[in-house]
Amino acid sequence: MAYQRRELAPRTHRFPVEKSEDYKGTITFRPVRYTPPEIQGEAFAALRRRAGAGLLNQLSNGFTEAAAAEAALEDATVQGSTYDEVPASLDRTPNDNDTVVTGANSVVDRSRGVVLYLPSNIVINDVVSYEQFELGAIGAIGLGGVQAGQGAISAIARGVEQAGSSLIDLLAGNTSDQRGARLTASRAAQSLPSRFGGALTAGVVRAGTATTVNPNTINLFKSVQLREFQFNFKLIANSAREAEEIDNITKFFRATMYPDTIDFDPTGLNVPIGYDFPDKFQIEMRYNGEQVGVRILNSVLRSVQTNYNPSSMSWHKDGKPSEVDISLGFGEERTLNRNDIFEGY
Repeated sequence: MAYQRRELAPRTHRFPVEKSEDYKGTITFRPVRYTPPEIQGEAFAALRRRAGAGLLNQLSNGFTEAAAAEAALEDATVQGSTYDEVPASLDRTPNDNDTVVTGANSVVDRSRGVVLYLPSNIVINDVVSYEQFELGAIGAIGLGGVQAGQGAISAIARGVEQAGSSLIDLLAGNTSDQRGARLTASRAAQSLPSRFGGALTAGVVRAGTATTVNPNTINLFKSVQLREFQFNFKLIANSAREAEEIDNITKFFRATMYPDTIDFDPTGLNVPIGYDFPDKFQIEMRYNGEQVGVRILNSVLRSVQTNYNPSSMSWHKDGKPSEVDISLGFGEERTLNRNDIFEGY
């Protein structure tokens, strides 16, 4: 495989270039370079021993991952072992002579980046997800039992028993508690099979008795959503130098957002068969050198929108636009938790 990573020049781009000292608020974007684990040659030798001699050849001859995995399982079975029962000579446990990977790390590349003026409108959205869940009458009884310090199972059992006794009382003609009798009739109608009218009968009974079962709908916490950030900049060049810097800034964001390809070049074809992940970004907002707003976790750049000369038709002599609007969409690398909030995120 032939793979060569092209790098941007080690430089921090700034805008505005002229009278930049007048802007006390800045937002800085720097790439976060991730160095993935390095797979050692011993790992492939171990794979060959464990999965069968023909597996790597099959992979190189165009087998899919699924077919290769199936072939590996067949080879292991022929050898009289599976991954749950491996002979000592094929032990999967790494040792000093069989290092599978080296460690990975992430480092902020401070030799490259962009420093822009702090936008006037910064929106921070913290969102968590809840799902609606219908406990029903029996579930509500169980929840009440748990909240009262009782066992959930025993509380539900009492609820089922109470529902059964109410139905028996209704069938026996004991209707001294009219509200309870109407509710029992409504609950019973809801459980009728389709051959007895099903939903239609249940609707008629509910309408006639003016009573319905409370579904006891609650909000159950589900998950935390990833935070996303949108930054919009209007870059108006007052000189050819600033126009050049705007062009460099646009190229920096676009080039860093896209992945590098992993090329396969067996006969000079140079076919891109994979991707290296793009760099993430460290984002810092400061005023007079002090942090402002909330901190932002390392983020992926999801979108770059560039609008050339949105309000004019003037161009510089070298063909560069006099005005460029840039819209950047970021998403944090992971979800937050409560401790992150106390850390300033």
